[in-house]
Amino acid sequence: MTPLQLDTGGLPGGWSDVKPGDAVVAFSRKNIYKARKAIEASTGQRTCIVYGALPAETRRHQARLFNDPSSGVNILVASDAIGLGLNFNIRRVIFTTLNKTGRYGRPSAVPVSLVKQIAGRAGRRNSIYPEGLVTTLYPKDLRTMQKALEVPMSKLYTPAAGLAPEYETVELLSAQMPHLTLEQLFKKLDTEARLDGRYFLCNQEHLLETARVLGKVKGLSLQDQFTLVNAPIDAFDPRQRTAFLEFAMAYASGQPVLFNEALMPPAPPEDEWQMQEAESLHKIISVWLWLSYRFEEGSFPGRERVQALTRQLCQWLNIGLSNIQTAAVNEAAAAVADLQGQQAQLGDQASSSSNSNRGNAVDSSSSSASS
Repeated sequence: MTPLQLDTGGLPGGWSDVKPGDAVVAFSRKNIYKARKAIEASTGQRTCIVYGALPAETRRHQARLFNDPSSGVNILVASDAIGLGLNFNIRRVIFTTLNKTGRYGRPSAVPVSLVKQIAGRAGRRNSIYPEGLVTTLYPKDLRTMQKALEVPMSKLYTPAAGLAPEYETVELLSAQMPHLTLEQLFKKLDTEARLDGRYFLCNQEHLLETARVLGKVKGLSLQDQFTLVNAPIDAFDPRQRTAFLEFAMAYASGQPVLFNEALMPPAPPEDEWQMQEAESLHKIISVWLWLSYRFEEGSFPGRERVQALTRQLCQWLNIGLSNIQTAAVNEAAAAVADLQGQQAQLGDQASSSSNSNRGNAVDSSSSSASS
């Protein structure tokens, strides 16, 4: 392990004090793009970007850009996804906030374990930086950060392991209560399962929502329902939920489950909204591919074609990040040019007013002499 130090100096100049090798951390997609735009406008540096909704291939591409000294991209703007499976040459981690907003808009403090995990990405072993630094964008958060870093790892030890429902358990419960839906079976397990202190049931929010959506589909066996409900889908995303429901209904009716290529965008994303739509589509394609490996091949025909579409979409997402970056640079340049134009216009107006005043003074003097 390499040393990790709190940079108490922070960023007195705000975004303009972000330097090459820094990783700026925000906890929402909106704030990540906002920070990126502010950093590039303030520093003139190019940035790369990493967050959880991006495909793994795109995140790896952004990591390569950041780690390559010749890429010209030397600042990272990211979510807590930087703490998961990617290696970065980070000099300093900068937290824009120490609070996260949940699904329902409720803010909560970032857990100490997550703070330490993210902060520990700076100056890691085999990094080009011998020492890692961590700081906060706002001075008011420095004391909270210091307290988090001082918590010993032994205090963060988790004494129990999380468990998710297994099919055999659900099948046994269903045999005893055949009138219950899969959603009701999960709820029954959640409220009545008895576990010793070594284990606990994992949060089932997503599982329950997916099971609720799946309850609209008739003709599925319990085994098929259990497989479908474990698909990597965000059932709270309307677009993903609709596509998942269509896949399940087609399979239940015995029809081949085809991926609708008309969903593919005509070109790479040009703005943040198109980027978000493309990210959601990638999730839909990933779910289709996941299901194609778990059901009979004839039920999900055309896997090679769908894999090719996935590769194309990943390339377009990389291009989309670049397009948004270019648009932000052009917007900043236009704003500077507009400001300079306004200042020049004000200067011309001031000069004209001054000349007019001098002219009036000469006229007044001539009039007095004539009198």
